[in-house]
Amino acid sequence: MHKKLIRQLSFALLLAVVNGCGGTIDRPGFKGKEAAACRAGDKSCRDSNQGSTTKGSNSLPGDKALPNGTQSASADQPFPNAPQSFAPRRLWQLTGEQFEKTISSILGRPVQVADKFQRESRPSDGFGTEASKLSMGGSYASTLESVLGEQLKTSDADLSRMLPCGSAAAINAECLKGFITSFGAKAFRRSLTAAEITRYENVYNQVKSNFPSNEALAAVAEAILRSPFTHFRMEVGEALADGATYQLTATELATQIAFAVTNSPPDAPLLAAAASGELNKKEVQEQQIRRLMATPAFIENFTEFMFRYSGIKFLKDSDKNAQSFPEYSPQVADAMILEAKEFLKTAMTTGKGKFPQLMTSGESTITAPLAPIYKIPAFSGSKSYSPAGEERAGFFTLPAVVAANSPANSTGPVQRGIFLLKKLMCTSLPPPPVGTATELPTTDPTATLRERFAVHVSDPSCAGCHTKMDPLGFAMEHYDPIGRFRALDNGKPIDATAVISGTSFSDGSFDNAVDMMASLSKSVDIQACFVRQAFAYSLGRSETVGDAVVLNQAFKRFVDSGLDLNELFLSLYSSDAFRYRRGN
Repeated sequence: MHKKLIRQLSFALLLAVVNGCGGTIDRPGFKGKEAAACRAGDKSCRDSNQGSTTKGSNSLPGDKALPNGTQSASADQPFPNAPQSFAPRRLWQLTGEQFEKTISSILGRPVQVADKFQRESRPSDGFGTEASKLSMGGSYASTLESVLGEQLKTSDADLSRMLPCGSAAAINAECLKGFITSFGAKAFRRSLTAAEITRYENVYNQVKSNFPSNEALAAVAEAILRSPFTHFRMEVGEALADGATYQLTATELATQIAFAVTNSPPDAPLLAAAASGELNKKEVQEQQIRRLMATPAFIENFTEFMFRYSGIKFLKDSDKNAQSFPEYSPQVADAMILEAKEFLKTAMTTGKGKFPQLMTSGESTITAPLAPIYKIPAFSGSKSYSPAGEERAGFFTLPAVVAANSPANSTGPVQRGIFLLKKLMCTSLPPPPVGTATELPTTDPTATLRERFAVHVSDPSCAGCHTKMDPLGFAMEHYDPIGRFRALDNGKPIDATAVISGTSFSDGSFDNAVDMMASLSKSVDIQACFVRQAFAYSLGRSETVGDAVVLNQAFKRFVDSGLDLNELFLSLYSSDAFRYRRGN
């Protein structure tokens, strides 16, 4: 009976919040068929206030049509300046990891529930955490019920610790109200209203009339954890004097800061700053951001950013031919992931968060399963390892990144080239023309893969795109599909030289991947693209031309600090784009 009551209450709240707010807040200015077209991704759907497409473009900012008042890009300002505007108000669903951390924070113990929801697949673009990409599928409600039931059935002691009166047996009206107030504030990341407190008191009383007090208390906890106020980050704000701009409330801002910096709900000091109103002060906001960035949770979230950015997050979904690569196993994949985590941790601590360290460092910490990948004698435990000078440089040549972006049977210069073009240069290419044969023709069986790829530049219908993506892939030819360094391909010395042309600031020739990464780390194109990627991850959306002011400010702070990643993220977290929204 009490399960049915909770379901009805939760469903009613979900309809009230999502249908009552989500449609108008997320996409202002659209109704009926136009709204349906927007949600379906219709390219003709354009924002009536911005003039930009509903979903962000994958081209560089300079490739977009520039509105009146826009100035062209330059090395100092790589994003074409335009009048500043803000994104619309919205509701942003928690990811599985964020919901897991929310429950862990409330119960005071670690729980593992993220993997119980629908398994993520690698998105074709972005990070998969953007507000526009997250949704509650048909199985979400049933999975949520199962997850909460499983967690709460063993949580009597956890819930009792939160009771002012100490135990479920001693609950009275005052004790119940204290529990609801405290538990609800942790889940909703704000204080509950009087009406909400009454609602959950009614849940307790109705369930208590037929069940023991501990079950009634668990029912209240479950009802709160089912609420959309638990599952969504609210970006509604309060209207400013112009009536068109909305500033996030202090509690909304605390939530945004916490999840952006640590991927976790706000802690007690941050909530206290919000409750006092101090968080509305720019200097207090920056102090809180810096405090959280000094915690291990920031490095863990930076790692999550880089793992989604590079595809390592989905490494275990990357199949490899077992016959051709018997050395590859789940244990090896785990060791690759661990190496990448340690590499990023070192870059952000010992390397002091410097972008060149991220792009060019050749030192990493490896564990025993990686001995055959690095072709070194077996060892036990872990150790620091620096490959030969021309073998590896930086994060993008780590075995985990290479393996995550390689086909099952071959090195895949095209796949790797597209990956680097999109992720390092923020440039996407159109699909091949309809009817184009994408399979390589049969050639000399002694030819290297690069020699077979010569057809790409000899065919005019292919050359336009392949001259942009193939060189990046060819520079990575020294790495096989599981990330091992190799000197030969089909018995011949590998030619990993590459020439990049047609870019704004990255044209040049390279001997191999090490040489390429050293050069690209100094390129304005790559630095600006990284700013753009950090913006998209931190704000959960692609940028529009109206974000150029914020992006150029972040880029300048990044460059002026000696390419300090901490200063880049701090600039984004404390930007106007982070705390202001556009009204309907």
